[in-house]
Amino acid sequence: MPCLAPNVPLIQHIHPHLTIIVNGKNQIIPSDIGIASNCEKAIHTHNGTGLIHVEAQDNRQYTLGEFFDVWGRAFPSNAKMMVNGKQNYEFGNLVLQDKQEIIIEYQTNGKK
Repeated sequence: MPCLAPNVPLIQHIHPHLTIIVNGKNQIIPSDIGIASNCEKAIHTHNGTGLIHVEAQDNRQYTLGEFFDVWGRAFPSNAKMMVNGKQNYEFGNLVLQDKQEIIIEYQTNGKK
């Protein structure tokens, strides 16, 4: 995903929220995912609250998979995902929308 171009207006600005629960414990979504000193990606975070910022200079749809690509993480094979309170199996293909509540939950180390 390319960096945003300087001095080009944003066409879209949305904020889905991501919660990740591992072994029953909420995980912190790191701040500054997609932000470096010389580059801000269209999908990024500013703090550890789980709020994803889609601040884009185009009007295409962005996906949760693209956010995970920017973050450098993958979906565990045993993950379950809820979107706005409903089970969802789209994972990487989930189109991000404003005020969307995404919860991904999984177990590690043989815990059930």
